[in-house]
Amino acid sequence: FNQVFPIQVEQGTRKPNTWDWMQTRCADSMGNTAPRELIHLLICLREEEIKRLERGGAPAPGNQLFDRSVFKLALPTVSETKLNTFLFAEYPSLRNWLEKLDGEKSEQTVESLTAIWAVGAKEAIEIANQLVEVGFFQDRGPRDEPSYWVPFLYRDALHLKQGKAEADGG
Repeated sequence: FNQVFPIQVEQGTRKPNTWDWMQTRCADSMGNTAPRELIHLLICLREEEIKRLERGGAPAPGNQLFDRSVFKLALPTVSETKLNTFLFAEYPSLRNWLEKLDGEKSEQTVESLTAIWAVGAKEAIEIANQLVEVGFFQDRGPRDEPSYWVPFLYRDALHLKQGKAEADGG
């Protein structure tokens, strides 16, 4: 693995190695990484690397098959596929709530969700808990002030921005 992939996708002493990066980017909110998502990511990596080379990019260094630049380019396709073929297909009743999160922050509070979804706090918590159960949200924070975090796997498909939402839904 380490001979054909770069050591890290993102360089830096605090950044994960490539294998860990791939697993965390393909994991649901429960930390589970399905082999099909990793395989899909590898297929998308190949496609992006071919496009890069066809545009005149230099071959990846050494024995590497992929330049580090193609990893982030491959993720949106994996994200879209997972959202459409799993969440939207398996849980159509949640689609409306998920679509309303498009363009929002990757971590939400009960207050921000009530604003985004235009529902009361009790209903926002019920919906958020359903999204926790299906692996979209990870429940974080204390019981009396929960926050809901979206894993990397779904962020690109919903154009989510890094960070925690303010109480006004922004």
